[in-house]
Amino acid sequence: MSVETTPAVSLAGMESDSAGLGGIPHRLRQVRRDFLLALDTTADFSTPEMDRPDDGAADPLTALAVEAALRRLVLLLPPRERVCVVLKDVFGYSLAETADVLETSAGAVKSALHRGRSTLAAAQEPSSRADSPADGSARSSAGTPAGSSAAGAPAGHADLLRRLADAFNSYDIESMVSLFLANGRTEVVGNVSETGHEEIRTGSLDHTFGPDAPESYRATVHAFDGEEVILLWERPKDSPHAADVVADVVRMRAADGCQDEDTLIRELRWYYFCPELLAEVAGGLGLPFKTNGVSYF
Repeated sequence: MSVETTPAVSLAGMESDSAGLGGIPHRLRQVRRDFLLALDTTADFSTPEMDRPDDGAADPLTALAVEAALRRLVLLLPPRERVCVVLKDVFGYSLAETADVLETSAGAVKSALHRGRSTLAAAQEPSSRADSPADGSARSSAGTPAGSSAAGAPAGHADLLRRLADAFNSYDIESMVSLFLANGRTEVVGNVSETGHEEIRTGSLDHTFGPDAPESYRATVHAFDGEEVILLWERPKDSPHAADVVADVVRMRAADGCQDEDTLIRELRWYYFCPELLAEVAGGLGLPFKTNGVSYF
């Protein structure tokens, strides 16, 4: 998605526009232009302000590159950031118009745009893995040998991910914390981020695995679109015999330049509040899942 590495979302190799957004808004603007042209058969291209269609260009609505751009925009960004990027950078709405559509302030739109654009740009960093397969196929963990890692992942990545899953399953918060760099970071995508051991310990980890959490979780490792991710299965603590379902996708970035045994977590992302991504990953793997809205509130 390329979810950096993904469910696999990396935009490495995609052309970039002047905003440095991984080419996604550029490709979607092509779709918008051709769609509007199809509606307006009387468009006058004699004025310099009007985009002129590319002679002989393939229909972008059927191009794999456009499909990939749409898919990755959904997978990379939580709903609020995604709609801000689409309205502002694809459809050309002003900040005020975008804020009016979303019934929020222009400042909130600017913040969401900054986060969304930064996420898209970060997906093109050299540490990002190669582009996901064009067929979008999902591969379960059976398709990836134990101990292997996605292309471009630092040495020790696969082992570190499994150690983290083991710590999740043992509810050992101190072991979880010890796997992070001192300045490591976690993000509940679209909601909150934490930096450093203490914030991580008392934030997302305690919220999920602490004694007051109303749900119990178990972790499994799966490969999806060439990236190994952790799936968290959830069940209410007061219903121990209920079937558990996938409720979160956890993606990890390991620190570069470490020996295998010294590899630590640079960043961890929880996609609990990203319903499209949960559906894409768990549904693609044929697993039962639940979605959780888009915010704590």
